[in-house]
Amino acid sequence: MHNNEFSVKMLRISGILQGGLTAILWLLLIYGFDEPHVAGLTILAALIHEGGHLLVGLMLSGGGVRFIGRLNGPRLAGVRSTSYKEDILLLASGPLMNILAASLALPFLRLGGASGYAESFAVLNMATAISNLLPVAGRDGYGIIEAVISMRECGGSAHRVLRGVSVGISVLGCALALYLMERIGESFWLFFVFYFSALSELSESLKRKF
Repeated sequence: MHNNEFSVKMLRISGILQGGLTAILWLLLIYGFDEPHVAGLTILAALIHEGGHLLVGLMLSGGGVRFIGRLNGPRLAGVRSTSYKEDILLLASGPLMNILAASLALPFLRLGGASGYAESFAVLNMATAISNLLPVAGRDGYGIIEAVISMRECGGSAHRVLRGVSVGISVLGCALALYLMERIGESFWLFFVFYFSALSELSESLKRKF
């Protein structure tokens, strides 16, 4: 009994450490390759995105919701959804919150010196929404399509096609980012997003095989 309790505690501590180290890694990557103000706005857009998920998660579960750190982005745990429609609502809430935030920034685009920050804020929120709606493993768009496939009972072939599309987009995204890095010295952030998504898909494929 004591051994089981010790194992549970160690697993919880390991999960906390993993989440903390993952968050530190992403912070280092963001501030290492972006201008400080852009990095700050990028983190703000990410917090707005996760805030949308958290708000809907709390509405569905009433409490006990928490984030788990992953290389391809944080994941919400402890949500008790009862249908595929609720899953879709939860997944769509993050991008929708980013789109709302971007639209709220539009009136400030003509306010002199503040317009540059407002424009960057709007662009980064839209970029966050669009990148998360891509059908790539670990992204909201992938989860939404997966829920629709399951809801319509399309069968295993549809899931295999979705995984193939995910891998294809991840590989093409990495290649495009590497090209832009070589040509203009930018897109480091884009590369890491697709690279970690590809690693996530590879990990899931290995789990399915073994």
